[in-house]
Amino acid sequence: LVGCGQSYIDSRYESETKDHKRISGLAKSWKRLKCKYIHDIPNLSELMDLDDDGTPSQVRICPRVKELVDKLTVASNALPSQDTRPGLLVFFPGIPGCGKSSLFGNSNIQEVLTKKCSKIWNSRNNNLASIETPFKDRQIIVFEGDKIEGKYWPHILKRRLEQSSSVTITDKNSTPNAWDIIKEVSEKSKAVPLPILPDATALSTTIVTSKTHAQSCYPFSLQYLAMCMLRVLTRPAGSHNGKLDGETVNACMIVVKFYSLYRGISADDMSSLILDRVAFNYTEEDCPIVTVPFF
Repeated sequence: LVGCGQSYIDSRYESETKDHKRISGLAKSWKRLKCKYIHDIPNLSELMDLDDDGTPSQVRICPRVKELVDKLTVASNALPSQDTRPGLLVFFPGIPGCGKSSLFGNSNIQEVLTKKCSKIWNSRNNNLASIETPFKDRQIIVFEGDKIEGKYWPHILKRRLEQSSSVTITDKNSTPNAWDIIKEVSEKSKAVPLPILPDATALSTTIVTSKTHAQSCYPFSLQYLAMCMLRVLTRPAGSHNGKLDGETVNACMIVVKFYSLYRGISADDMSSLILDRVAFNYTEEDCPIVTVPFF
């Protein structure tokens, strides 16, 4: 970042005027940007020819200019090369109690995920690049939904844009109303969206018939729902960042409400529907879904 120093601003604008405050504020904001190198130019007239109104017209060829260019060249050469590899956005279409937070402490699950990542990334490199170890030289970042202040997915997008090649694990229940924004985040940040689904013991269609004989289907079994309720109820009081534990009023009904958000989706349609909503540039052979044991 190269710009005029405060001394030049003070010499150009009267103190406490609107222009002085505005320009000084802009300069301070620019200096707060994440930059490898910041260089203040004390006086633009030392480096440039100025018009009558003080606007720079052309840069002079002088030792000060050469010194500045040399410093910028050194700083530029010291910057790390841009990592253009696609990243990974891992998300969980589930409900409270489905085991998101503890999943990646399981070495078997990590091995499954590693193999899946290898297939996805190398497929997208058209097999021209060497087979890479997925987590080698990549930053793994976990974002727990209950710890993020403000809106969750805009925060994820911002962080992914800063580290687009990272493996981003979203520790949050990604219900159908979030799938469109997951696609948007993935496309803008060059990420492969990777949903984690339970196996067939949990991913099994449930049909509920009302008193009026109307039927609704859900992609998860009632055993899955019951186990998720049990896990929530057995959480020690105050141990959950989202304040959903055994002492929470109507804790089970909160779990049921999440379950109800999947109404109208069958287990058979779950995978294809998710891919249609969040994935892009994928093939059936390279189906970006990981299935893990639930019970």
